[in-house]
Amino acid sequence: MPVKPPARRYGIGLARPLQWLADPDDLFNMLDGRDITVLGRTWRIAIYSIRDRSGVRWVQLSLSGAPCHLVAVRISVRDSSRAVIRALSVWLVNPSIRTAVVPVASSAQLQLTMKSQPDDPATRLADHCHPGR
Repeated sequence: MPVKPPARRYGIGLARPLQWLADPDDLFNMLDGRDITVLGRTWRIAIYSIRDRSGVRWVQLSLSGAPCHLVAVRISVRDSSRAVIRALSVWLVNPSIRTAVVPVASSAQLQLTMKSQPDDPATRLADHCHPGR
């Protein structure tokens, strides 16, 4: 009986090898606290959540800078942090392009606060978005 080599794993009904999915924890670690500079303006990224559904990954994040933004970025579950940075860069240059970025809130003085749950140490106590940070 023939055996397929491990490098040639196939899914049912797929004509090409399966690709490995990007790990949400790795994505979080690559993006959270990172600065992004577009057109001479800099924002700091704070990740709030990463959720996968039907092959799509949603990354909810804030951009601390001037102005501040709270957005959701849509990428593939196979995409790396580069896809998030690329989508944010395109959107920051032209906010009317909403292919991958869904703006939730934007303001020069946006203040984002999350209260922690007593049993959830991963929840942030408070995040503040200040211009020029």
